[in-house]
Amino acid sequence: MKLHIAALAIIAALATSAPALAQSDDMSPAKLEKLDKQAIELKLPFNHAKAIDIAKSKGVVTAKQLKLTKRGNWKVEGTDAQGHKIEVRIDGKTGQVEKVERD
Repeated sequence: MKLHIAALAIIAALATSAPALAQSDDMSPAKLEKLDKQAIELKLPFNHAKAIDIAKSKGVVTAKQLKLTKRGNWKVEGTDAQGHKIEVRIDGKTGQVEKVERD
């Protein structure tokens, strides 16, 4: 009986940690650090955190993917308050929002 309870406890612990294991690599600390280094190389005035802040001001609640184009523009993909997909494109030099797309 004790073995059965221990097995259930392990399964429950693994089940609750599964979402963390499934986290997208696109928002990992290593990826974000790489993006910030690219932003510095492109002489952009702000990093990934500021890009996410700008996107959140346009309706992004959860950022799921972040990209930096070769031209130096940020693209933040995520979900809005209703759980719908939203994408915000930001000029990396000025911080101006170029486009907001919702699905």
